[in-house]
Amino acid sequence: MVDYRLANVDAMRRAIALHRQLGTDMTNEIDVYAAIRAVDVDLAFLPLAELSGAYLPRSDATGNYPGIVINSNHPRSRQRYSAGHELGHHLRDGAEPTMLVDRDTDLHARQVSRLRNQSEVAAEAFAAWFLMPRQLVAHLRDRFRIEDKPTPEQVYRLSLALGTSYLATVSQLHTLKVISDRLRRELSSVTPKWIKSQLAVHGPEDSWGDVWLVTDDEGSRSVLRPRPGDEIIVELPEMPSSGYVWDLVGESGHLEMIESEFEEEALSSEPTYGGEGRRRISFRATRPGHETVTLAMTRPWERHRDPERHFTLDVSVEPRIVTILQLAV
Repeated sequence: MVDYRLANVDAMRRAIALHRQLGTDMTNEIDVYAAIRAVDVDLAFLPLAELSGAYLPRSDATGNYPGIVINSNHPRSRQRYSAGHELGHHLRDGAEPTMLVDRDTDLHARQVSRLRNQSEVAAEAFAAWFLMPRQLVAHLRDRFRIEDKPTPEQVYRLSLALGTSYLATVSQLHTLKVISDRLRRELSSVTPKWIKSQLAVHGPEDSWGDVWLVTDDEGSRSVLRPRPGDEIIVELPEMPSSGYVWDLVGESGHLEMIESEFEEEALSSEPTYGGEGRRRISFRATRPGHETVTLAMTRPWERHRDPERHFTLDVSVEPRIVTILQLAV
């Protein structure tokens, strides 16, 4: 019989201990792959037909090193959760000589009751606690100004910043007692596809792609990790009557600006001219790489003057990783 409470408490303690050992930065997305390498476990991304991942214990076949394999065909958040799951296996079950194969991960928020094995429940719980620790969730809630009753859009933005799925994020907010069970059920009934349709201007290039919304509420400290094809929308306050407008500074090597439009705030039923509103700039992530993207508020006819304001984005467009195996013949 599976003891779910024991598995959760044990997983939480292991996650906290590893974060302390690694000195994890609790202000940005957890680098689960760096954590795997830090505990001397090999990591590979392979196109697995029906698996999410696998844990390979030490053996002659692995060069006496433990290893983790992740499905390279899965979405980014699923890969990260699978990595956390397999890392949980290493910390809990690494002394066992048996390979652990996982057909499905990221079940903690959806169908944890399907898991009938104490080890699998513990691995799922470890992934949640390691990727979404209490301190990091609190920091990001403060950044996005998320109160006790977050909207689906706010939870989706939080999930992107955490690098986890929408449902896993909802579940962890409930585990952390940020939201009630009733709100958990309400949020879980909303699909990420619908949320993306509400946020998007043009939408991502494929159904697994994401829509990253950035607003001035966060300040110039936004760290984005999209994949090629994702849409990034930046919304900044603007007043046309002042003559100042937001625009991209220079050219981006990894993003394509696909639209820039002004939306006036509807403060009354009567139309106003030159009123306050927001500039919405839509980008498409095009190719992998890291850069700082700068937007500036200027008067187009006063190019000799310094911009009134700057807004920067720290963008790392991530490739889809596939490990090339070197086979001995």
